[in-house]
Amino acid sequence: QQIITNYNTLLHSFHSRSLWFGELLEAIFEHRPVIMKQLAENLEDLPPSPNHLRVSLAQYTFAEPDDEQVWNVSPIEGASLIISKND
Repeated sequence: QQIITNYNTLLHSFHSRSLWFGELLEAIFEHRPVIMKQLAENLEDLPPSPNHLRVSLAQYTFAEPDDEQVWNVSPIEGASLIISKND
């Protein structure tokens, strides 16, 4: 329960500073083609109008110059939430 409370606080803080994030989630729920085209090369590869979305936070840092990847991605433990279309 504490993890959910902390996550909700963190997500609210993030969202209040980043209105675009809420708008992005809404666009995904509505399956707006202009947004969905950014998520897959072929719209048919994506499920139409999802009922749930999983939102997860991760820490991104630059990889070392000799690495093949550009980013190091470290998921933040306990910082994942499933959002229902009806919420």
